[in-house]
Amino acid sequence: MLCSVLRTFRFSPPKNENQNYPPNLSMSLTFRRLLHATTRTNQMATLFVGNLPFKATESDLGEFFSKIGHVDRVSVIKDRDTGRPRGFSFIDMEESDAIEAVKKLDGAEFGGRALKVNLKQAKA
Repeated sequence: MLCSVLRTFRFSPPKNENQNYPPNLSMSLTFRRLLHATTRTNQMATLFVGNLPFKATESDLGEFFSKIGHVDRVSVIKDRDTGRPRGFSFIDMEESDAIEAVKKLDGAEFGGRALKVNLKQAKA
């Protein structure tokens, strides 16, 4: 795929040899973004966090887990009838940070309760 990308971004010289050809910055930025996206090695992982205090918010959890690594998304699961939190959440982090969070934060105290932190299991 990278070879086909390189073929699309061929350099075309200026039509007039006396004319200075400024670099095309937007093409350069697009190429850099595409190159970064194709060479990224870290995958995202989802953590299951259980035994949460019912007053826990998404921002509190994001702040708590950001001590380990970059938190991409936090979702506190709520009861569909009452709208109250159900006591667990899912947190998206890079895989290496998520594994580190499981090791360090499983059993850690948060809001007076011992958290249960695991990698999310696929639905059966």
